[in-house]
Amino acid sequence: MSDSRRHVGLVLALCGAAVMSGCTNIPTTSPVYSADISLQDPGPVFFAAAGPSVDASPRDIVDGFLTAQAAGLAGDWSAAESFLTAAASGQWEPGGTVNVFDGELDAVVSENAGDEVEGATLSASELDGVTAVTVDASVALQGSLTPAGAYTESLNGARSQMTFELVRRSDGQWRISSLPNDLYISTPNFRSFYRATSVYFVSPDEQYLIPDVRWFPRQRTETYVVNAVLTGPSPWLADAVAQTVPEGTRLVYDAVNVENGTATVNLSTHVMDASPDERALLATQLRAALTRLPGVRNVLIQANGIELQVGELPELQRDPTLATSPIVRVGSQLARVTSGEVEPLDPAVEVSGLNVTAIALDEDATSIVIRDGQQALRVLRPEGRRGQVIAQGDDLIAPSIDRFSWVWSGEKNQPDDGELLAVGTDGTTVRVPVPWLSGRTVSEVRISHDGARLAVISAVPGRRVIEVAAITRDGNNVPQAVAEPISVGGATMSPELMEWVDESTLAVLTDSTESTNQNVVSVQVGGGSESIASVDDAQSLGAGRGLRSIYVGTQDGVVLSRAATGTSWVTVVDNAYLPSFPG
Repeated sequence: MSDSRRHVGLVLALCGAAVMSGCTNIPTTSPVYSADISLQDPGPVFFAAAGPSVDASPRDIVDGFLTAQAAGLAGDWSAAESFLTAAASGQWEPGGTVNVFDGELDAVVSENAGDEVEGATLSASELDGVTAVTVDASVALQGSLTPAGAYTESLNGARSQMTFELVRRSDGQWRISSLPNDLYISTPNFRSFYRATSVYFVSPDEQYLIPDVRWFPRQRTETYVVNAVLTGPSPWLADAVAQTVPEGTRLVYDAVNVENGTATVNLSTHVMDASPDERALLATQLRAALTRLPGVRNVLIQANGIELQVGELPELQRDPTLATSPIVRVGSQLARVTSGEVEPLDPAVEVSGLNVTAIALDEDATSIVIRDGQQALRVLRPEGRRGQVIAQGDDLIAPSIDRFSWVWSGEKNQPDDGELLAVGTDGTTVRVPVPWLSGRTVSEVRISHDGARLAVISAVPGRRVIEVAAITRDGNNVPQAVAEPISVGGATMSPELMEWVDESTLAVLTDSTESTNQNVVSVQVGGGSESIASVDDAQSLGAGRGLRSIYVGTQDGVVLSRAATGTSWVTVVDNAYLPSFPG
C-alpha cells in the first residue's frame, strides 16, 4: 500500500489516528424522518470490518469490500485490501472523492462486460468454470465529499455507477482485480466518522466573519480546521472574503494540541510577515472556528513556539439576530407582530392603493421596500406617502436588502446574458452580471445577513435548483459581480421560496403545484437537507434566526409559526399577510 493511501487526501488520513472507543457493525441504511437539526457529537466509534469469507460470490466480494472501506477511513485498510488481488492492492489509491450512499448495492455479474441482459446476473451454477467476471454496480447516492472537506448533496434519486473486475484465484476464491479509486461510505457511518463545522474568513470591510462549512474527521478536527483557515476559502467563496494569512504560513508540527480546554496553534514564522491588524484578524478567525469544537474554550497562537502578540481582537459580527418578530401587511398598513398582537408601525406606513406582493426590510427595519404588483419596487415612506419607485420591470423578483442597503431584484425571466439589479434606496441602479443565470426563470433571490453570499432558486431543464454564490464588491461596497455558484439542497423537490435562518442554513418552502404537500426544508450550505415540517396553503415565507423562528403566510391571511417543539404550526395572527424579517 502506498503512502498516499495512508493520507487519503486532506481529510481522511487522521480519522483513526487515536485509539477509538466502542465497537459496532457497519450499517448501510438510515431512516428518513422529520425533526429539528441539532448539533450532536456522538464521539469516536471504532468500526471492525471482516475480510472475505471462504467461497464468497463475486457480488459478496464487492459488498464486503465497500463495507470494509469504512474501517479504512478509520486508519486500517487491511480488511479492504484483503478483497483485492496483490496487483490491485499495490495500485489502488483510495484518495479523492468520498461518496456517501444509502441502501443496498444493486449489482449485475457478467462474464464479459456489456454482454449481460439488463437486470440479469450470472447464477452460482453459471459461474462454474468461469475465471473472470465484471460486476456493474450502483448505489443510491446521498452526497459527495472532496479532499478539502466540501460536501455536495446529490439530486433526489441520484445513483453512483461503478464497475469492478474480478478474477478467480488458483484456490478458487474470487478477488477484485480492477476497481475505482473513489471511496464509498454509508450515511450512518459518514455521520459517525465526520462532523460539520464552520471555518471562518473575514469580509473585505473587516466587519463580519464569513462561514465556510466543511466536513472533517472527528479525530483531530482541530488540526483540519486550522489547516483549512491557513489554506484559504473554498474556491466558490474566494471572491467575497479578504486575505489575512501570509503566504507560506503553516502549522509547525501539523498538529493542534488541546489541553485543559486550550488549543495551542503553533505556526511557522511566516505569520510574522502579517501586520498587527492582520494578525488580530487571523487570531479572530482561528478562535471563532476552534471554539465551536467540543472541548475547546480558549486558543493560544504561537510563532515557532513563542506566543504571538496579536493585541486586542476586533469584534467581528457572526450570525447576528436582526429581529425577533415579523412585519406583516394588515389591511392598508404595515404592522409588527409581537406576542400575538398586531401593532401598526410608528410612524404609520400606509399601503392603501398599492398591491403589496412582497416586503423587504433593512437591518433595523427603517427602510422598507415593497413589490407593487409584479412590475415595480417602491421605498415606503411614513405618514401615508405612496413611496418612490426605485425599479420597474416586466415581472420582478421579490426584493432582498443587503446590509449595505442595496435592494436586490431583477427579471424573473432572465435575459440571455444573465443579470440582477442592485438598487440603492435613492434609485441608483447597478446591473450586476450573473452569466450562469442566462435564460433561466428565477423564483427567488435572498442575500445572506453578512452581505457576502447570494442564494437563488431558478429553473434549469427538468427541475428547479438552489444555488449559492459569492458577491464581489468594490471598495465602496457597491456590488460588481456574482461568482460561479455551488449547488445546495439537491434532494429538495420543487423549491419555491426561501429565507436565511442562520449563517449557513436556508429554510426552503416547496411548491404545492409540483408535489403532493408543501414542506419546509432545512438546507445547509455545504451540507444536506432535511424536511422539518409540512404546511398547507402557504404563499409566503419569513424567518428570523433559527429553525423555530420560521413563519408562513397562508392564502386566506393566517400567519403561522412553528410550535416550540415537534413539527406542528401555531396560529400567530389572522387577517395578516407576508410575514417579513430583515434581509
